[in-house]
Amino acid sequence: MNNSNLDPYYEILGLNPGASPEEVKQAYRNLVKIWHPDFFPAASLQKQMAEEKFKQITEAYQHLRLHQLSSPNETSNEVQPSPTPVNPTHSPPRTYSNRLLLVIGANVASVIVLVFVGLNYFKPPTTPTPPTTPTPPTTPTPPTTPTPPTDSGPLQSEQCCVISPTVGKNVRVFSQPSKDTFTGKRIPKGTKVSFMEEENGFLKIQLPDNNQGWVFNDQINPCNTYLEKCSVISPTVGQNVRVFSQPSKDTFTGKRIPKDTKVAFIIGGQANEFVQIRLPDKSQGWVFNDQIKPCTLLEQCRVISPTVGQNARVFSQPSKTADTGKRIPKDTKVSFIGGEKDEFAEIRLPDKSQGWVFNDQIKPCTQLEQCGVISPTIGENARVFGQPSRDTFAGKRIPKDTRVSIIREQSAFVEIQLPDKSQGWVFNNQIHPCSHP
Repeated sequence: MNNSNLDPYYEILGLNPGASPEEVKQAYRNLVKIWHPDFFPAASLQKQMAEEKFKQITEAYQHLRLHQLSSPNETSNEVQPSPTPVNPTHSPPRTYSNRLLLVIGANVASVIVLVFVGLNYFKPPTTPTPPTTPTPPTTPTPPTTPTPPTDSGPLQSEQCCVISPTVGKNVRVFSQPSKDTFTGKRIPKGTKVSFMEEENGFLKIQLPDNNQGWVFNDQINPCNTYLEKCSVISPTVGQNVRVFSQPSKDTFTGKRIPKDTKVAFIIGGQANEFVQIRLPDKSQGWVFNDQIKPCTLLEQCRVISPTVGQNARVFSQPSKTADTGKRIPKDTKVSFIGGEKDEFAEIRLPDKSQGWVFNDQIKPCTQLEQCGVISPTIGENARVFGQPSRDTFAGKRIPKDTRVSIIREQSAFVEIQLPDKSQGWVFNNQIHPCSHP
């Protein structure tokens, strides 16, 4: 197997490519202690998430162990002896049978290792009881009931946090609060850690193996805000969506939620064609997954810019056959709602009605009209970047609660104008709309 094909398996175990067999085994054991499904309540959302994670970990370990056992020369630095001269009158000895025996032996050894590890770390399915003495953070237990995101204020010492990378599936661990001290270690997304202190844009944490390290302060979130994210009810037909007690059409509760209602989408609560949500009355339920969409930072300002003529046509649906006969003059300001389908974009018109236009008929507003407030997820400041990229941080930070002007969004960043009239980019989860523009 090509070594590059193994990189995803190393990443799942939080290792660098080419890690030694001992490192692979230790990483596997550490992750099993955290994600084994028997450690979670039966028939729970957390158990479902753990089962999927556990399956990925086991598959990665099996592939890496099999590769290392069947390719001993790749991990050995021993000098191979020179080939002995061969009598030209005799045919060279056949090595096919030897190779076959080597591969078979490697597979048998891999199975023996997996069975041994399984007997030591896996509990029988008939007695799925959690560990008798779990001591966080070595064997963290998941929250039994997700709670809506709240403003928990500054992090407290030893506060529970969850690894939440802005990009990718892992975060890097540093030995000191400096980019130059990368240890080579990475922590997988979703891992629970304990926050200890903050310094120079870094957070000191205690890892599940009780070691300590530093990570960027935008790479973790408090445990009580991790499991949910804001969504908006958006029916495909009509003005309401039905709520179900289970992810099944047969469990309709009789309850309906009006269009544009804000709800909390429970991350990981997905089954078949349903998603699990928390309603404004704090109850939970399931809706069809095409009936909600993420909350947007703000309805983004757009200007009508026809490619031909002085007007743009308005459609009732994202279809050329749904022309309403209504036209919007060039340079009219509208709000882009976020709905995009085929070649159409959904907008809110100045008269508050909604409709669809061709997506090449609008462009972003150039005026700075949308008020935003800096709201760091962790700490008291947000970093400012020169471009929508993590590599362009210039050392500038904006204090919490500073009012800025939102220009536009791109990827995971938002372009803003600062109080000193300079411009820059911040992460889109570090800013919220002004409550009183």
